[in-house]
Amino acid sequence: MLAGAEAPPLLRAPASDEQADLVLELDRLDPLRGESLREVAYATLLLHRSQGPFEAMDDAIPAVVPLRFEDPARKGDWVARLGGDVAPTGDAEAWRSAVAGRRPGIEAEVDAFVAWLAGLRDGHGPHRFVEDCRRLWPLVDELLAALPAGSDARARLAETRVDLCRGILEGGGIRLTWRAREALDDRLEALPSELSVTNASRAPLSVELRGLEGVAGRDLDPDDGLPMAVPPDRRGVRTLTLRRRGAPGAAWEPVLLLRLSFGELSFPVRLHGRLPLRSGLELRPEPYDRFLVPVGLGEFRFSLRLRASPLNRIDGELAMTGPLGARFLPESDRDPLPIHLRLGGGLEETLLSLRVRLPDVEDQRRNPYWLRFYLVDAGDGHELVSSRVQVIPAEVGVPEGLRLGLIRGPDPTIERSLESLLGRVDALDPVRLARLDLDAFDTILVASRALLRRPDLRAQVHRLLAWARRGGHLVVLYHKDREFNLADTGALLAPLPLVLGRERVTREDAPVKLLLPQHRLLRIPNRIQPSDWDDWVQERGLYFPEAGAYDAGYEELLEIRELPVEEVPALRDDAEPTRFEPQRGSLLAATTGRGSYVYCALVLHRQLQGHHAGAARILANLVTPPRWDRFR
Repeated sequence: MLAGAEAPPLLRAPASDEQADLVLELDRLDPLRGESLREVAYATLLLHRSQGPFEAMDDAIPAVVPLRFEDPARKGDWVARLGGDVAPTGDAEAWRSAVAGRRPGIEAEVDAFVAWLAGLRDGHGPHRFVEDCRRLWPLVDELLAALPAGSDARARLAETRVDLCRGILEGGGIRLTWRAREALDDRLEALPSELSVTNASRAPLSVELRGLEGVAGRDLDPDDGLPMAVPPDRRGVRTLTLRRRGAPGAAWEPVLLLRLSFGELSFPVRLHGRLPLRSGLELRPEPYDRFLVPVGLGEFRFSLRLRASPLNRIDGELAMTGPLGARFLPESDRDPLPIHLRLGGGLEETLLSLRVRLPDVEDQRRNPYWLRFYLVDAGDGHELVSSRVQVIPAEVGVPEGLRLGLIRGPDPTIERSLESLLGRVDALDPVRLARLDLDAFDTILVASRALLRRPDLRAQVHRLLAWARRGGHLVVLYHKDREFNLADTGALLAPLPLVLGRERVTREDAPVKLLLPQHRLLRIPNRIQPSDWDDWVQERGLYFPEAGAYDAGYEELLEIRELPVEEVPALRDDAEPTRFEPQRGSLLAATTGRGSYVYCALVLHRQLQGHHAGAARILANLVTPPRWDRFR
C-alpha cells in the first residue's frame, strides 16, 4: 500500500446473529479470467499439491460466501477506485446555458445529472452505477454536442465521460483482451489472433469493430465474426485475422477500435493488442534469464541461443549494454572478439557460451540490474533481435573448485541456483550415476523428492553411502515419508537410522533457533544470521524426521517452533490455543566413516525461486564439505 493511502475495508465472516453486508456468489464469472470465482479459488488450492485439496471442488469451495464489514462505516465509495475526478460539478452552469431551451425539461435533467455526479462520492454499487450510466448517457452526448468546441467545460466533460467508461467496464465486469497464442511470424500472409470479451454484467453486450490502428501493411479480415453479442455472465471469443495488404511496414503497435453497446448506451474503446511479433528470429538466454551472483565473484557464465527460420540468412555481431564496467567475453580466451553469429543455408540455431565480467561498484554490489544483449546486422548496423539477463548480487561465500554432482528432483530451482553460485554442476542422470566413479566428486546433492522422480536411485543407495564413508560429502534435501523411509522403499538413503514423519512448519515466519551456532554448517563459508530467515514464503520446512525416530549419531542443528494459534491475532478465539512441539530435525548432520552426511528438511527451493540471499547462503554451506578450506 502507498504511504498515506487509506486502508482497504476489512471483511470477516458474520457471526450467527449478524446479517451479511456482502454475499459473494462464487459461481459468477470472474471478469479478469472468464472463469467462475469458484473455479479460480479451487485452482489456487491445487497450486500447493503437497497439501491438497484432495476433495472435489463442490466440497472444497462453497458456492456462496457471506461477509461482513469489520468497520460498518466503510462500505461504499466504490467509484473512487476509478482514479479520476468524475464530478466536475463546477461546470454545471455552463452545461445549463449550452442546452437551455433545446427541449422541455432538459435543465432539470442537467440538475439531476449534477446531483448524481456529486452523489458518486457517497458510494455506488457497481450494478447500480452501470444502470445509471445507461440512463444518463444520451444526456452526456447531448451536452458534449452543445458545448463550444475547445472550451474548458467541454474538455472536462469529455474527461468525465472517459472515467465513466472505465467505471462501466469495471462495474459491469467487462474484460476485453486481444492476443495471440504465440509470437507471430510477420512473413506469413495471415496472422491469427483472438478477441475475448467477458461480460459479467446483468445486461447483454454488443461489440462492434470500427477499425485498426498501429499496423502497417495489414488489415483485418472482413469475414471475421463481428459484431459480437455477449449475453450476461458469458464470454465471447472471436478469431481475428491480420492479412497482408501491400508491402510490410515497420509499425507494429496494434490497436483495435471497438464500440461497446448496452442497449441505448454506446461508447468507443481502444483495445491494445498483446501480439508479439517475430521475424523468424529469436535470441534467448539459457538455462534462464536471472542469475543470483555472489558479490565479488567477478564473472559468471551462461549461454545465448540464437534461433532463425530456414529462410533467414543472419550475419550479425553481438553487443551488450549494462552498467559501466560490465563486459562479455567468449567462453574460451582463444575465441576472437567481436563475436560474429551467422546462420543460413539450413543452419537454424546456434548456442553461444559466454562469460560476463561484472563491475566491482558499490551500487552493483547491492541492487539487481539488467544486461541487454542484442544482435546488430553486420551490413547496416540495425538491431535484429535482443534479450535481457538480470543479475541479482548476493553476499554469499562459496567453496572454490568444488566438484559437485547433482541428482535432480522434480523442481529445477536448486540446480539453477547452484549453477549461478558455483558456475558448474554435474547432473547425474541414471546412466552417468551408474557408470561414473563417484570419487570424482567432493559433494553429491540429492535434490528434493529425487527418489520420487528417479526409481533407479534406490539401486544406487549402497554406492552413495559407500562413497560417503570413503570421504565424500552427501547431502539429501527433503522427501516425503513414503518416498524415503526404509519400510516403504527397502533402501534407506542415510548412514544411520532415520524415519521421516509428516510434521511441517507452515508459518514462513516461525522462529528458528540455532542449536549449534558454531557448527561448520552454520558458519562456513557463511555465518548464518537471524536475517537469513526473514522474508521466507509459504513455509519453513516439510516432512520433518520424527522425534525419537532417528539415531543419536545425528547432530540437531536447528529448532523451529510453529507459532501457536494464540500468537496469530487473526485466529484468536475463546477456544484453547493449539500448541506445537518444536521441530529439531529440520537440519541433521552426521559423520560416516571418513565422510559426512546432511539431511535438510528446509523448503529452500521456494525461497530460491525468489532469489532469496539467506537461502542461497544456507545452500552454499550445505554443499561445503567439513574439511574444505578454499573459498571465494
